[in-house]
Amino acid sequence: MRFQKFVQKEHLCGFLKLLFTKDQRIAQIEVYHRRITTSVASFQVSSHLRVRTIEATDKQISALMSIHTWQRRNDDARAADQKELNEQLTYLETNQRKLMETLGA
Repeated sequence: MRFQKFVQKEHLCGFLKLLFTKDQRIAQIEVYHRRITTSVASFQVSSHLRVRTIEATDKQISALMSIHTWQRRNDDARAADQKELNEQLTYLETNQRKLMETLGA
């Protein structure tokens, strides 16, 4: 907004005044240019930080997904092992009962 006001003010000045204040106008324009450069640099830094944060979050999500995948595989393997163990125990109990019946009979 300040720059727009500056331009409008300069537009209303006469030619001779513009000619005599040329160095002052150039200095003011350089100040505006530095402000714009600083703003752009700040924006680039904040954008870069946001990108870094997003990348870090993506890595954390990937790591969690891989942990969840490993955990799911581990749980599936544990369930399969438990099922097989129960089947073997049932088989042994059946055999023991048959043995007791045979020895008792």
